[in-house]
Amino acid sequence: MNDTTPARLTSGQRAWLEHLNAWREQGGTLKAYAVAHDLSISALYTARRLLIRCGAWPGRVTAAPPPTFLPVRVRPSATPLRVVLPNGVVIELPEHGDVGQAAALIAALGQRRP
Repeated sequence: MNDTTPARLTSGQRAWLEHLNAWREQGGTLKAYAVAHDLSISALYTARRLLIRCGAWPGRVTAAPPPTFLPVRVRPSATPLRVVLPNGVVIELPEHGDVGQAAALIAALGQRRP
C-alpha cells in the first residue's frame, strides 16, 4: 500500500479503507465482518475491489481473459429447394443448382400426366 494513497481518496473511500484495515486486524472473513458491523456485504466487496484498483489496498484484480476466436466455416444450407407440381410430382433441387436446367425440367414434368 502506498503511503500517499489515502490523501487521494474521497471521504467515502477512506471510510471503507478504515473498515478493511479493521477487518484485517480482526481476522475472519470479510462477510462476517460486514455482518458484525451492519455493513452491506456487496458494498464492502465492491469498495475493496475499487481500492485495489486505485492502489490503496493490497491485492490483485484479475482482468478477464481475452476472448478466444475460433475459425468458422459457413456451409451452404443442406436443405434442398422443394417444388411440388400440380400433378403431384415433387422435385428437390440443390441450393446452388443450375436454374435454367431446373426450369426446363419443371416445365417438362408439369406437362406430363401420371
